Amino acid sequence: MNAIFNSSGEFLKALFAILLRPLSALDPTYALIFISALFGILMVFIFGRISSQDRIFGVKNRIRGNLLGVRLFRHDLGVVFKLQCVILRDTLRYLTLTGVPLLLLTVPTVLILGELNLYFGSAPLPVDMATIVTFKIEDRSGSLPQVSMEASKGVVVESPPVRAPSRGEISWRIRAIQSGLETLTFQIGDRKLYKEVRTGKEWVATSSYRTASVLKWLLSPGEALLDDAEGVVLIEVRHPSLKLSMWGYSLNWVALFLFTSILTGFGFKKSLGVEI
Repeated sequence: MNAIFNSSGEFLKALFAILLRPLSALDPTYALIFISALFGILMVFIFGRISSQDRIFGVKNRIRGNLLGVRLFRHDLGVVFKLQCVILRDTLRYLTLTGVPLLLLTVPTVLILGELNLYFGSAPLPVDMATIVTFKIEDRSGSLPQVSMEASKGVVVESPPVRAPSRGEISWRIRAIQSGLETLTFQIGDRKLYKEVRTGKEWVATSSYRTASVLKWLLSPGEALLDDAEGVVLIEVRHPSLKLSMWGYSLNWVALFLFTSILTGFGFKKSLGVEI
């Protein structure tokens, strides 16, 4: 199963690297706005193709008509009650007609959010900045195995391992000394594990952790899933958050993405001939 996830992750990573390459010269805030707008338009277009547009249009018209009837016959409680029952029934039908397509769209949305998190969730480690590397092991025996770590030439290890058996963690302090994509190599028994470290100033795909959890991997699928046969559940490198700002205000990338995509999607639904 891990092989399937890893293969799909590598494919999506390569695809997004190609798609985002033309935007690499832009400020990441405006690049994200552009991507979010395209995503909103695309999702509305797909929604229009996988949903029953005629039935949605008919149900919405009935609801509007019955709401008007409630206002016109507001003094006749019997009629108002019957109309409200019909409105409730049509509302449930509307939620069913729109809910199923939206549920189907959550699958590509989750995958896209995970890939975008690599670009807009974390920033590369600046040169001459130190950070912490954490190697987390599931506590099965109450003791930690011997683990050593080596870094490629763009990173220096500044501290010996600090062991925290109660949390199942071993930590090191590292410092970036040049820009690029660097590698940490961990030796645990006769097995080697690897974790990438992105350094420099450019906004590029930056993987903060490597995990054995599929759910956590979906949030940041930058590297292959760990095989937890050795009990290793997480290797994390603390990267700084990517700074997004507009008009002097700091922005959360997820909030900006959702706001822009929803606003753009609703703005283009009539042009696309889609009823939501």
